[in-house]
Amino acid sequence: MRRRTSLVTALAATALLAAGCGLTDDGPRPGAAAEVDGQTLELDKVDSAVEDYCGLLAGEEGAPSYAKAVVRSQLAWNWAQAVAVDELAPRYGVDVPSGVESAVVERSWGVSREDDEFESFEWLTWIGQRLDQPLAAIGTQAQIDAGQTPTAEGAQAAGYEVVDAWLEEHGVELNPVFGERDAKQGAFLGDDLSVAVSGVAKQGDQLGKPVASEAEATERLSALPASEVCGAPVEAPAQPVG
Repeated sequence: MRRRTSLVTALAATALLAAGCGLTDDGPRPGAAAEVDGQTLELDKVDSAVEDYCGLLAGEEGAPSYAKAVVRSQLAWNWAQAVAVDELAPRYGVDVPSGVESAVVERSWGVSREDDEFESFEWLTWIGQRLDQPLAAIGTQAQIDAGQTPTAEGAQAAGYEVVDAWLEEHGVELNPVFGERDAKQGAFLGDDLSVAVSGVAKQGDQLGKPVASEAEATERLSALPASEVCGAPVEAPAQPVG
């Protein structure tokens, strides 16, 4: 059964459409990954999810590899966006799942409730459920309210605009350990070597300066310690002879 190893890839790609907001000067309290509207995401929860997701990714043939720093920061940001969707949904007449069914987690990720990793994938499923149809539905209604003709692509972009405006209004705080989020690129700026390797990498889904090609991204990711790579190890491209 094919597992949903593409979830973080999809979330990272769609997050490029977001306007985003910056970090606060002080960040959240120690041990917190993010805080928004009175809710707190513990850093330990993010780190556990990263390890479990990366372990699954490493065992999935043909799956892309990422710098763990990319996945770590992206998940914290996606959680904040998911919280915003929950808060905004009633205002836009949008329904969100009341809970995460175990069967959905098991079917999507190939894990069972008895597995140690189940809680991590349950949390990833919770995020994914909100940044999928509910986000698009909010965007669709926002387009209608603005007198626009709704489109699928436009609805997603409009949904992120609504979500990010709400986050800015309610003072989202991310732990400075994630680096600084560039609102224009929709990416976190930090270690130059922490960069996703996939088609998305060419569009700027990365930490640090832009990459000119997938080969360059591969070379930079291969320079990271193995412990900092999410997924299968990446070998540096062969150097031309002569």
